[in-house]
Amino acid sequence: MDMSDLPVSMKDKAARFGYCGKGVFWGYKFFILTSQDGIPIAVVVSKANKVEMSTSKRLLRQVERRLSGKQKEDILLLVADAGYDGEEVYKDAEELLKAQLLCQVNPRRDAELKRFRDDGKLASQKRRELERSSRKRAKGILISSSKNGRKAIGKRIFVEQTIKALKIDLGMGCRVRKVMGWVMDHVFLLVSIAYCNKLHRRPLRQLAPYLI
Repeated sequence: MDMSDLPVSMKDKAARFGYCGKGVFWGYKFFILTSQDGIPIAVVVSKANKVEMSTSKRLLRQVERRLSGKQKEDILLLVADAGYDGEEVYKDAEELLKAQLLCQVNPRRDAELKRFRDDGKLASQKRRELERSSRKRAKGILISSSKNGRKAIGKRIFVEQTIKALKIDLGMGCRVRKVMGWVMDHVFLLVSIAYCNKLHRRPLRQLAPYLI
């Protein structure tokens, strides 16, 4: 799971000010959950004043609705950036998809977690504290500190590549509009088709292979 900014002109009165890694901007935010090879599964577009944790449940519910029971059983890990590093998101991932969430750590004024984020080493005292905790986030941080956990978090590159394709190659960044309700499902469908066509080097708007 990841998020990206969608800046627009100040003339768009439906947009709002928001913040991302690049700083403050006027526009919208684009939240996406993909498969491990970058295929979009769930998409949410919101005004820029929304944050990751306020939209994560909508993403997870889209996955729950769109995938079959067997496909959901195959989901073992969900990898996300630090914006999703909150107890409620860990709980939602387990309750809705029975999956373990792994996030880049958001230290939240915790000096030991800040050092862990910066150098990848979890202090023994902090490790013992997390091991004693019953919180889902504590379990996620412990797993992310392992060799396999760090390797899994590194696979966020695939969702980042998907965001780049949607924003730059397919021009999503300059076509954003206020979309609500059932319209979002159509946006998701068209974006997914365009992205799959790009992967297969077909014309982006070709619909025939997906009609039944």
